[in-house]
Amino acid sequence: MRGNIIKNLNINQNNQLKYLIIKNPLDLQIERKDIFYRESYSEIIDYIKFLLSSEVVSSEIKIKKIKGSILIDAPYGSDILRYIKLIAKTFTLKFVKLNFSEIRKSPDDFILNFPNIFDNLAKNYRDAKKLEQELKEKDKTIERALKFIFVVENQQEFFQRNYKDIHFDIFEHLYYELKNKMENFNFNENGIIFLGINHLENSLCRASFKLFDFYLKIPTIAENERRIILEKISEEISTNHTFDVGRITSLTDGWEVKDIRELISTAYLRNVAKLNDSINDITETIEKIIDKGEFIPSYLISLNSIQNKLGEFQTPINSSIVQSINQNKKFKIELSKVDHKKIPELESKLRAEIEKIKSQRISNFMVQQLYEDAASENYTELLVILDKMKKKEPLEDYDRKLLAEYSFILNDPPNIALILLEKAKKRIDNIKKAFRKE
Repeated sequence: MRGNIIKNLNINQNNQLKYLIIKNPLDLQIERKDIFYRESYSEIIDYIKFLLSSEVVSSEIKIKKIKGSILIDAPYGSDILRYIKLIAKTFTLKFVKLNFSEIRKSPDDFILNFPNIFDNLAKNYRDAKKLEQELKEKDKTIERALKFIFVVENQQEFFQRNYKDIHFDIFEHLYYELKNKMENFNFNENGIIFLGINHLENSLCRASFKLFDFYLKIPTIAENERRIILEKISEEISTNHTFDVGRITSLTDGWEVKDIRELISTAYLRNVAKLNDSINDITETIEKIIDKGEFIPSYLISLNSIQNKLGEFQTPINSSIVQSINQNKKFKIELSKVDHKKIPELESKLRAEIEKIKSQRISNFMVQQLYEDAASENYTELLVILDKMKKKEPLEDYDRKLLAEYSFILNDPPNIALILLEKAKKRIDNIKKAFRKE
């Protein structure tokens, strides 16, 4: 078969697939009403339909060789992943994403095996397709082979770097691996629709784009879109609670879908916890949460990640800008005089935003949110780690890596951190019950 993906029989298949979470379309609990549909999403749907329209679609295209992959630039906090799940459910595709809890145990092994994961998915599809063809004549009810829609989010922390190459990314790594091992890398012919998602601006290399058929940028939601989202949320929450949609819309400039939903959930739960039925307008509560910085929207977290990245490579802001210019020159992209004049202004804005973040006092409520995030992602693992710390037992390498991701926990003694983590888990469960989500 033309475009067969890399062969490596020496690597155990199950050892590679442990890095994935694979869900059948019937197991995806997502509905159209759960998604804020953006106009740019229509291009994703059109592309998926095109790939599914013909098994040999790539051989019919002479202008551009089709690979079966698309790179999506989406802001932090968007509902892009939920939308892709909806696509998988609608078009009967197996939804595949990375299993980060497993990857964190051995990131180096994951990077080494990542290209071979595609081979295993392709083998699964080909085996299912072969079985379908063999039994088709005998059994008309045979389950047909389902394609995979494989989502990979670019994560800078995949790489344990000992060099100052900010632009190196997972897609670049994958491109060079597949380029060297395949005649014509074609995911679609092997039962895979590959969707790469990037959240960080200017983090991708030129080579990364060669891995995909085309690039799509999802813009941050505009003011009128935030209003629509808030109006929908106001209809979903208890009839005893209301808020000023226009006022909250004006206060959430730059916020994304996930941010807005979590903000209202937080305000709703805080008001419910007061056990005061006389207060049913939560506008003031929402305003206080925003004003006090007790909820950090995704775009500010993104700016903070820039600061962390610069600190990690011990690169001051000035030199990072020079480095970016040199990187552009490397790819023969000439900066105009106008662009050069903008650099001090951009530097000033970035520095101001970073200082704004650094100057914000972390309130008790913000600490609670950090614990809630930790509890929602790695509750069980952190419980074990904190218990080890409490008993003064040695930590494994994986324990230390995971703890580094939630370093704020070290501000509290292990016994206190355990209590705060358990309380955070209970608050998360209460929020899910309040919004009738499992």
